[in-house]
Amino acid sequence: MQPADEQLKRPGGLAERIYGIRKAAGLASGELARRLGWPPSKVSKLQNGQQMPTAADITEWAAECGQPDQAAELLDMLSQVQAIHWQWRHRLKHGHAAIQDDLDKAVRQAKRIRVVEVSVVPGLLQTPDYARLIFTMSSDVHQTGLGEVEPAVAARMRRQEVLYDASRQFEFVVTENALRRRVGGAQVMLGQYDRLITLSALGNITLGVIPDNAELKLVPGESFMILDGTAIL
Repeated sequence: MQPADEQLKRPGGLAERIYGIRKAAGLASGELARRLGWPPSKVSKLQNGQQMPTAADITEWAAECGQPDQAAELLDMLSQVQAIHWQWRHRLKHGHAAIQDDLDKAVRQAKRIRVVEVSVVPGLLQTPDYARLIFTMSSDVHQTGLGEVEPAVAARMRRQEVLYDASRQFEFVVTENALRRRVGGAQVMLGQYDRLITLSALGNITLGVIPDNAELKLVPGESFMILDGTAIL
C-alpha cells in the first residue's frame, strides 16, 4: 500500500471526513452519486479511501452535502495527501531497494518490533520467491521497471538478518486471510509456510494469527509496524 492510501484511510483522514459529511447530510451513497452524476462505485471508492479524489470532487461533494464551508479544510487535507503521494513516487525513482534499506536502518535501531499485517505475509518473514512476486506486482502498479525487483528482494533479505539477534523481540500479528492469499503457485506458498514455521520457533519471535471467524471489537483496517514506541504505517 502506498503512504498516500494510508493517509486517506487513517482515522480522521480525508476518506473518513467525507464519509461523515455524507452521513450527516442524510444522503445514501447512491443518491449522492445520482446528484453528482457519478457512478455509484466512485462514491464508494472515495469514502473508503480506495481512490484519490480531485479538488473538484471534494468541492462538489461538500456542496451537495450542504457543507460548502468544509471544502477549504478538506482541500488542505487533500493537498497533504497529494504531497505525500509525490514524495513516495519520488522515492520510488530510486527503487524499492532504497526504501527497504531505510526500513532496515529503522528496525536495527529498535529493540522491540511489532508488526500487524492484514493483506500479505510481513516483509520480515517473506521468502525470496514470495518477496519477488510482491515486488513484481508493485512494479507493475507503479510502473517502476522490473530491473529494481532483484535489488529490492536482496535488500529485504538483508533486513531479515536482524531476526537472529536475540537481543531484539519481534511480535507479528497477521490475519488468516493474509496467510491464505495465494501469492504465486503452490510451491511458493509451501516454501513460505515452512519459513513461517521455522522462524516462529525462534525464542525472540512471536507469531499470532487472527482467524477469519474471530469476533473482533476492532477490525484492523491497515497494516503497520511499531518500533519500540514509534508507529510506522
